[in-house]
Amino acid sequence: MSTAFRPRRSNFINECWHERAALFFIDLDNFKAVNDTYGHLVGDILLQKVANIIKNNIRSTDLAGRYGGDEFMVFIARPDSKQSVEEIAQRICAGIDTLKYMASAQVKVTCSIGVVVAPDDISGSDYAQMVFKADNRLYAAKHLGKNMVVSTDCEVPEEN
Repeated sequence: MSTAFRPRRSNFINECWHERAALFFIDLDNFKAVNDTYGHLVGDILLQKVANIIKNNIRSTDLAGRYGGDEFMVFIARPDSKQSVEEIAQRICAGIDTLKYMASAQVKVTCSIGVVVAPDDISGSDYAQMVFKADNRLYAAKHLGKNMVVSTDCEVPEEN
């Protein structure tokens, strides 16, 4: 996670975590292939475009940052409802799906998103529990075919 994002994340959590809040984990699907095929410059341009899509789909009171590699973390402060959170995640997913051309390279990019809303999805608003659940839902989105938002618990069979 970027060093600039950490203190803002801590402040955000302290200010609004006792109220309704949402957390997304966003992971770009097959991003390694982009870097391997077209180079890190194209990958960096892609990450900047993804960051702009995320920024353009959240409010100024929300918080987003790069979590590491090709993962982003989004905090939604005091959302109106779980449905409104799901709509934001779907808009981000659809926006990333429209990224097709980067520099001189043709690149098709999608993302998988795991969403959790407190207190709807967990008891209370425990940050560690939210991270764990959002990460599990992200894993489910990847396992179920990628390019989707998962905002409910689902059974994911273990791989052999």
